[in-house]
Amino acid sequence: SGTYTYEWSTGETTATATELEIGENTVTVTDENGCSEVETIEIVQDSGIDANLVPTAISCNGESDGTVRVDVVGNADDFTFDFGDGITSDGNTASGLAAGDYTVVVSDEKGCSSTFEYTIGDAEVLEAVASVSSPIICKGDSTAVISIVVTGGNESYTYSWSTGDDGEEVSGLPAGDYSITVSDFNGC
Repeated sequence: SGTYTYEWSTGETTATATELEIGENTVTVTDENGCSEVETIEIVQDSGIDANLVPTAISCNGESDGTVRVDVVGNADDFTFDFGDGITSDGNTASGLAAGDYTVVVSDEKGCSSTFEYTIGDAEVLEAVASVSSPIICKGDSTAVISIVVTGGNESYTYSWSTGDDGEEVSGLPAGDYSITVSDFNGC
């Protein structure tokens, strides 16, 4: 074994270099007889953390029940997920989110991190407009027809009239006050 000298492309002169740069680095090792050998070491930069985000929109307009799941791609490292202050999370999933734009920071065990943006969609406002489509013509008749037109929400609406009917229209009504409750597919 003998004495060796080291000269790195970074200027370091020890057997172990600690300040190597991304890309090609060289080291010249010279023995006590002046014989040299040059080696090239390539340092490859990690491409970062890649993830697929799976957001779920809120169920009803104005609610805070949106979620997002972060699925890290192609890595088996242990990851931490920082969804921000005040956001409830369990591992890679955040819940209780209102409609809006958010970020999540995903960090690996080496201290590398990537920031991802995502949006929690808002549900359309459920609106219902009732109208008398056929009025009572003669006093005492039960000939009125009331129709309801619903927009927004998530289609597949259910109707519950104060008369017990369950369709978009009720007929054979005498004069009076009537009410309807309309719910969408999500129960809004």
